[in-house]
Amino acid sequence: MVNLKISDLRKYLKSKSNEELQQEIVDIVKSFKDVKAYYNVKINPKYEEEMLSKYKKVIKEQFFSNRGFRSMDYSKVRNAIKDFKKISNTPKNIAELMLFYAEIGVEFTNTYGDIDEKFYRNIVKAYYNALEYIFDNDLDEVFRKKAQEIFNKSLGIAWGFEESMCDIFGDYYNFDFEEEE
Repeated sequence: MVNLKISDLRKYLKSKSNEELQQEIVDIVKSFKDVKAYYNVKINPKYEEEMLSKYKKVIKEQFFSNRGFRSMDYSKVRNAIKDFKKISNTPKNIAELMLFYAEIGVEFTNTYGDIDEKFYRNIVKAYYNALEYIFDNDLDEVFRKKAQEIFNKSLGIAWGFEESMCDIFGDYYNFDFEEEE
């Protein structure tokens, strides 16, 4: 399979008239739902909020399914975040969705009790990734309260989960829990 080179794409696009390019984009939007969502967000910024809600529901469904307790499909959660990142214009919304993954995971374990090591590794990683993204995009003060709430709700959870969440929150927000005692 031959990969498309950007230089070849640019050459192809330069050979087209403005009207032909517009028609190509219209055809692409009609053919691919992700492209349609991308342009919908560009043209109608309020649509991004709808998409944020949609992807939050996708994530929550993996934890709190209407069909009852079942095994989690972590790839669906990761894909929801990845897909939202592709269409979003707003780092704050991306950070909110990423942090939501950790938040709903903590809520899940507080609802159903002890889960397993894989579950906790995934939630810790989600929390870490969210805080890393938040700090990379200078959103730390915007999300400090929510990040701390998630950490606080992790207190008392086994498998080293509480300690991992403590370390992550403390590292990012320069918080020393021993000084607080």
